[in-house]
Amino acid sequence: MINEYLGYDTTMDEEDDEEDDEGSALSTTCVLVPLMDMINHSSKDFNTMLSVMGNSEDENQIDDKDDNGSEEQLFYTVVASRDIVEGEELLISYGSQEDSSLELLLHYGFVPEHNPYDADFIAWSGAVDEMPSCWSTSLQDDEGRLKQLILSNSNSVELTILKFRIRMKQAFDEYQTLVANRRGP
Repeated sequence: MINEYLGYDTTMDEEDDEEDDEGSALSTTCVLVPLMDMINHSSKDFNTMLSVMGNSEDENQIDDKDDNGSEEQLFYTVVASRDIVEGEELLISYGSQEDSSLELLLHYGFVPEHNPYDADFIAWSGAVDEMPSCWSTSLQDDEGRLKQLILSNSNSVELTILKFRIRMKQAFDEYQTLVANRRGP
């Protein structure tokens, strides 16, 4: 299941073994959030955030009991993180705001055109020396095939795979440029 339509509710749970920084047990539940797929992703330029709210109006309250000990009604809301001009597209950061294109593809089913965190992902992966030799096509070959698929109005899996391969090859080039700039002339 693609997480694009989902949110995660992290709540206190006395039966769970996973603990937060203060030693309290946490439980994460995957929940369906209607209409979340209408808000596009941006790692850097997002202007909204998903927030869990309750009738106590204390968004920092993690448990689902109000001050009187009765069940609290929790709900999700999209909150502006800055002023939004009328007509401006709403953008939200899916994931951790520093997700690589691989993580976005695996969890949300899309590959962004540009992702500043892909060069870090390539460096972290440790496969930097092996990458160019494992590719059977060039960046230009992939870009040409992508144009063909777009012109034919294809919505195939090959389209998504090509976008991902292109993004990884571009990120590899970005990584090489970063390394060369650090070394200097």
